[in-house]
Amino acid sequence: MKHGRLGKITFTLLLGALFVGGAAAENVSRLHWLGQRQICAEPGAARVRALWNLPETARLEAQTLAKFAGGTNAPLRALLDDVVREEFYAEVRHEANQPGSAVFAIRLNAERAKLWEANRATLPSGVELQRAGDWTLLGKATGANPLLAEWRERIAKTGAPAARGATNFWLEADADLPAVARALGWKWDLPAGWPRIFLTLTGDGENVLTRGSLKFAQPLALPLEAWNIPTNLIRDPLIGFTAVRGLGGLPRGLTGWDKLEIGAAPGQLFLWAQAAVPFQNYFAGLFADAPERMRRISERLLTQGNEWVVPNHVGNFARADDGRGVLWKSAPFMSPFVQVVGKEPKGFVFGGLFTVAGARTNAAMPAELVKQVLGAPDLVMYDWELTGPRIEGWLHIGQLFRVIGHKAQLPPKSAGLEWLRAAAPKLGNNVTTVTRADAAQLAFNRKSTCGFTALELHLLADWLESPDFPAGLHTSRTPAAAFDAKGKLPRPAAPKP
Repeated sequence: MKHGRLGKITFTLLLGALFVGGAAAENVSRLHWLGQRQICAEPGAARVRALWNLPETARLEAQTLAKFAGGTNAPLRALLDDVVREEFYAEVRHEANQPGSAVFAIRLNAERAKLWEANRATLPSGVELQRAGDWTLLGKATGANPLLAEWRERIAKTGAPAARGATNFWLEADADLPAVARALGWKWDLPAGWPRIFLTLTGDGENVLTRGSLKFAQPLALPLEAWNIPTNLIRDPLIGFTAVRGLGGLPRGLTGWDKLEIGAAPGQLFLWAQAAVPFQNYFAGLFADAPERMRRISERLLTQGNEWVVPNHVGNFARADDGRGVLWKSAPFMSPFVQVVGKEPKGFVFGGLFTVAGARTNAAMPAELVKQVLGAPDLVMYDWELTGPRIEGWLHIGQLFRVIGHKAQLPPKSAGLEWLRAAAPKLGNNVTTVTRADAAQLAFNRKSTCGFTALELHLLADWLESPDFPAGLHTSRTPAAAFDAKGKLPRPAAPKP
């Protein structure tokens, strides 16, 4: 891969993929990263610092940056170390009837600044590199770049390219991704109605605190009907619980529900996971026409579902003996089911990956969880998990479904899985809430050990292990292990953290 291409990829990701929120009228997006070095020096980063200091973290970071740069010895490799460790600002601006412009500024000492200057040739055509005070600036624009000139002037006056906020956030992001794509001419396939997202990240010593909001162009018709938690189905010991309502009021395409082709989204959706067996994952959707919805689900599983699972020797879908649902018989390592609960039109469609008999205990759902959901009138989503134990569950589920789907498993000795195994014992409670702030805005808050849920970490590892990183996932970009002559599945490789 040519160096110019490497520079383009790096610049694109810094000024595009990292942006997750929207700003003032002419400013498409802004991003401020405090830098790993400064973050780790803060008292509020004690647990995050412990995770960063793991040898497995160093291995995964080195692998990721080498892929990003095009090889361990590629000219850009050393520059990417600075992007992780040092403070930087980035902004994309698109004023009315004007071409877009972008600037990236990183605080570097004189020695590191000389290294960036020495690698100027790795940058794509049209990218300017300048030095202003303690900052190295990269600018991209069609013609003159007024944003770059503005930042140079601000650095000369204040010593920094942008005013620092009152709070020393580790990360501040404020951008509109569809507008970023328009400003820079990128062909991003984002769903219609994609919101502007505002995000901040900091820590309190024990937890990472994530705050933000989603601002939609149009008011949301969120039907926040009174919660109807199926406490008769949800039993302890729980290691994860999610409650969502108002899915039908979000813009089409954002949730992916339409792809299921089983009708409108449920009024409320609950998901939970129990301890002991990794496949004890369950869901319950509240529908006004639960029996009819169950009929549609059954038809799809018994027709399109069997057209796939039977030829691939992974069991078959069949109606349950009581006629209330469908079972996936002879499924490897699991006993999935889906059924309707109750006989009234309004009720729950209930299902899971492990026999319901194995899920039943005498321990009721924790009353504190119920209070967390019922106590917030504008609550749209509540999510709680023990992230460490959930990592193990998602590893088993993810690896098995990769085998069933003829996809590549994540290698047990890969840097991504080794990091998950090392980090899991250090990850504790993770609580996320989404509330309706106003007619067109949702606010979200998360208190966690590392900023991510177990599922998000699993997907992150899948992405970082992609052979074509930063494109695609390892699951989709790596050839899968072949089945034997009898159609026997290769054994899932899911190491226990």
